[in-house]
Amino acid sequence: MKSRIIHLTTMALIASAILAACDRQPRKTAELQRINDSMEHPHNYADTFNADRQDWENFKIEARARLKQNEDSLQNISDRIGKAGEKLRAGYDQKMITLRARNNELKDRLESYTDEGRDNWDKFKLSFNNDMDSISRNMQSFFTGERHK
Repeated sequence: MKSRIIHLTTMALIASAILAACDRQPRKTAELQRINDSMEHPHNYADTFNADRQDWENFKIEARARLKQNEDSLQNISDRIGKAGEKLRAGYDQKMITLRARNNELKDRLESYTDEGRDNWDKFKLSFNNDMDSISRNMQSFFTGERHK
């Protein structure tokens, strides 16, 4: 009885190993095909690289403009806070510190980003835009007391 269980377990492990190896083959083949294509047609690779580089440069210019716009909006909010009463100013000052810190953090992330491949670029871009939108929503609702993530 024990030997049957051992044989069945061994067979199951062998079968799962074979299935796992078969599943990887199409991915390897597709990757090899992509490498071969880039070697046969290097201009396609260069075009893709240049397009990605241009996308990054455009994104950086737009992001810097949005960060500058955020700084200007924060300055306008700060001016409005200066006119508020002492009790209100204390609560607003803490919100202002948080928003400025988040805006500066985004500025640092933008300047320190290094190209790590297309997938990482897409993730960075999505994350960065979400964070920028979050700051914008928090600035728009600054005086109403709503909080956005």
